[in-house]
Amino acid sequence: MRSNAKAMGLAAASGFALCVGSAVATQSVAVHDIVTPEGVFTVPMDIPVEPTPGVPTLRSGGWFFDTSPGIGNTVAMGPSHTYGAVGTNAHRLSAFETDGTGIPVYEVFSESNSSGGVAASKGADVVAYLDRFNGDVRVQAFNSTSNQPLWSHVFDPTLTIGPANAVAVSRDGSVVAAGARVSGQNVVIFFNAQTGAQISTFEEFDGSLAAIDLSDDGSRAMVSLGNRPRVVDTSNGQLIWSGTGTGAGNVDYRISGDGDVIAVGGFSLHVYEWDGFSYQQIINFSTPPTEWFGFGTSVSRDGSTVASMSRESATDTLNVRVWDVATRTLLHHEILDPVPGTRQTSPRGADSSDDGTILAFATWGDGTGVYPEIQVYDRDLNLIAEIDMPGSGYDVAITADGSRVVGTGKAVHANVFGSGGQIVLETVDVGPTCPPDLNGDGVVDADDFFLFLRLFAAGDMRADFNNDGVIDADDFFSFLNAFAAGC
Repeated sequence: MRSNAKAMGLAAASGFALCVGSAVATQSVAVHDIVTPEGVFTVPMDIPVEPTPGVPTLRSGGWFFDTSPGIGNTVAMGPSHTYGAVGTNAHRLSAFETDGTGIPVYEVFSESNSSGGVAASKGADVVAYLDRFNGDVRVQAFNSTSNQPLWSHVFDPTLTIGPANAVAVSRDGSVVAAGARVSGQNVVIFFNAQTGAQISTFEEFDGSLAAIDLSDDGSRAMVSLGNRPRVVDTSNGQLIWSGTGTGAGNVDYRISGDGDVIAVGGFSLHVYEWDGFSYQQIINFSTPPTEWFGFGTSVSRDGSTVASMSRESATDTLNVRVWDVATRTLLHHEILDPVPGTRQTSPRGADSSDDGTILAFATWGDGTGVYPEIQVYDRDLNLIAEIDMPGSGYDVAITADGSRVVGTGKAVHANVFGSGGQIVLETVDVGPTCPPDLNGDGVVDADDFFLFLRLFAAGDMRADFNNDGVIDADDFFSFLNAFAAGC
């Protein structure tokens, strides 16, 4: 069990200094976002509000952006740029240079109330933004340099809700997926990411659309429909696999880069693996029914690692767990001590580096500053970085190599009426890396060479050595050059 003293010691060791700074205040309509297994509810309140003051103190290489009066809703990271979607007030998409200063390269403002959903390819220069246009749900595609859309699509006006996580971009930048819903109807459309041409449509009248995830080449989509996970062939919109989770509402099911590993969370966590014909359950992890895995689970791009942060409501504790997919083994379990009078430390997002060695989580926080809202661990669940935001964390994203993490959220705790928010980026000390040391034994030798050959021949995405989303001769020669150079 990790105490707060240990957490703060690790934070100091990793160089994260956190303090209270300037205040943000609003006098407009405040909102209170309530997240439950049944969904997200926004409650307005016409009273003056004073958000808790404070901004993080950042190390060199990090930056901070004030989203006030809007609330930071979702974030995404591309090869060189970071994106944030702001909702509730001043709805907009903001684009930043990841290694920049936190000044937007451009912004796209929405014309009406928007859920604020953004997704980006980590291997190509494509970002998709889900918002509202004259009351209709809309998705637009952009690149990193201009606020002029590559294309735009407006959903049928009968579909009135575009969930913030119902947008995704494939790693290779070929496919954009976006969805909208109305009571009893869910529609997901798959687009050519460059032209906006519709590839196919998936429609279902069961469940409630919450999130979408894509495989690297965009050929498979994981669609979260309440407690009903669906894997879809994006070329024709047909079901590849369907299952049932535990618990419904605010869920975010995930898929690996090659599409072979999926994680289904709720009141338990199930991991499935493709056997060439269907997905077979390989991990079935159940806990007391008061623990919720619905929105804090990640699957690494290489399919090696599943990590999840869950909240145990009976004890007000957070649990962090890591599984090795190949051996079906629970590697580590960390319990964060409960905080008296805690204010729902609910997980709100998760991401991981490509190889699953760096794991990032966002939570609402406890409202007292004991547990920072953005937490970053290595695969052994050593806390290596954290960001203490003045309010609640709503989403998190991490670069492919795990060296940068970005979080966003609200300027006050989610259980407190208020507005304003932040987008905060920090560097992560991932330690020395040696890419050609594929087996991680600290030596570049023939074992690594033959391992690469096996991965390359099998089409394993770990052989995508140049991280362009395609396994080809470029990866072979890139590995040879790195192998010859050694470390």
